[in-house]
Amino acid sequence: MIRQLKTFLAALIACTSLAKAGTTTDPFGAGDILIGFYTDSGVGATKNLLVNLGPYQQFDNKDGNTINFNNLNIVSDLTAIYGSNWNTRLDISWAVTGSTGSVGVDGLTRNSIFATSPRANPTNSPVSIASNSNSALSGVTTQVTGIATVYDTSETTANSTVAVVVDGANTDSMNKRQSANSGPQFNAANNNDTQGTNVSDFYALVPTTGGNNISGNALANGYLRGANYLGYFTLSSTGLSFTATGSETVKTPSTITFNPLSDKVFGDAPFALSATASSGLTVTFTVASGPATVNGNTVTLTGTGTVIIRASQAGNATYAAAPNVDQSFTVTDPVAPAFTTQPASKTVTVGDSVTFTAVVTGTPT
Repeated sequence: MIRQLKTFLAALIACTSLAKAGTTTDPFGAGDILIGFYTDSGVGATKNLLVNLGPYQQFDNKDGNTINFNNLNIVSDLTAIYGSNWNTRLDISWAVTGSTGSVGVDGLTRNSIFATSPRANPTNSPVSIASNSNSALSGVTTQVTGIATVYDTSETTANSTVAVVVDGANTDSMNKRQSANSGPQFNAANNNDTQGTNVSDFYALVPTTGGNNISGNALANGYLRGANYLGYFTLSSTGLSFTATGSETVKTPSTITFNPLSDKVFGDAPFALSATASSGLTVTFTVASGPATVNGNTVTLTGTGTVIIRASQAGNATYAAAPNVDQSFTVTDPVAPAFTTQPASKTVTVGDSVTFTAVVTGTPT
């Protein structure tokens, strides 16, 4: 059918629209999701069909339901641009993208990227992809902004108010990024050719580090830093649909090994903590309560009482955050020194010689 992209999209910075500008009734903004089609041969060569599918929030539900986009008349536009046999051609590429922009949308952190990864066979399991840091994804946001600029200044098709046609060479098209080596990377080879039904998995790539925190509705809807699998698009001769995953993002569980701590005496020297995570990720320590401070993995006692040390491990794109593990110990006052003699007393005659042994107990201060 249609050759899908192994990676997602590049900017339309150098593209030129086919007709006059400014006629779209639905500007492509931060958080919107756009699907693009392209071919460099045959009917419709060098023409990009770009369709605004709407805000990302409609794709982040976990109910397993399917959304159909028949109301957007995508099939009619594909037929008009690429011919009636578009569904059996192997030289047409398509991909989906979007970005929350430089500010963020509805609690989802800035520079979060939306992207698709195609399956070699529709019955295969989802093709996993990786996210990247805020600084890396900000470059992709810039590219998506370029796409938005071209979309907003291009004339809509005769069949839809949210679809435009843009003419441009492959090097200028949004689909050029299919073999990009920079992250996020969907594999260099673009050979997932199928006929009949095409399936492409859809992800929200939230920056793994940097940027602002996830909050609000995005946090409530289960978004995490890293690659969030949202579901999959299906494209066939009857149109485009999206099926939600039906579950939250699944990450590999992780556990922390943090052994019990021995009691201390106030005045003892600072001591080191040690713990490991099954994921191999870094374990961090905090004082949950009690008279002590932690700097890195070193504990300093600040008084007497019960101290609770908490070991934590944050998750990443692969591993879930580990359950915290607490260990407690008691800090006691030092015992004041006491002096005794052995023997305690002895009767002697004047001139006799006697030996006493002094015994010191307690903690010197």
